[in-house]
Amino acid sequence: MILSLNDDQFLENPDEATVVSAIRKLEIENFAILRRGDEDFVQTYYNDDGTFELEFRAGSDEEHYRATDETLTNEDVAKAFAAYLTGRSDWSRDWNWEKLEFDDDFQGDLTSENAYLINGEEYEKIAVGSERPAIDLIQDRCPGCAAAAGQYHEPGCDLEECPCCHEPICQCECD
Repeated sequence: MILSLNDDQFLENPDEATVVSAIRKLEIENFAILRRGDEDFVQTYYNDDGTFELEFRAGSDEEHYRATDETLTNEDVAKAFAAYLTGRSDWSRDWNWEKLEFDDDFQGDLTSENAYLINGEEYEKIAVGSERPAIDLIQDRCPGCAAAAGQYHEPGCDLEECPCCHEPICQCECD
């Protein structure tokens, strides 16, 4: 597992005490993501009103959920992260969840794990660290999605480059 804190700290295989301590030390407008894999993670954001957002993804956009509990505390989030870390199958039962729906503004179609079909042509995705201009990596990882250099960005990453127009994929107008 990898614990990402504010896209500038990455801890590989953290133990429970490290995860709980990191969550307890979060400051307002900070976030944390604990990843099992590219599409399998739990994440939190500490809002400026003192509340926490808590989400998890279990493999895809179709399995991405947000806790609906109104008053999530720092301790609630620490408990969720610790339970997720241990791999218990029932880790999420202590919270109420709603499925999130995502809008995909990018018009290109994914033709394989490493290519998009854009304007009728197949374009290979651009790997982390190969963008033009290059993004500033943090510990050889994308600061937007924590994908490792040489790997592909996570779906929805704001720093992924469109392989056709070379604009950020979330802003391009390619079909």
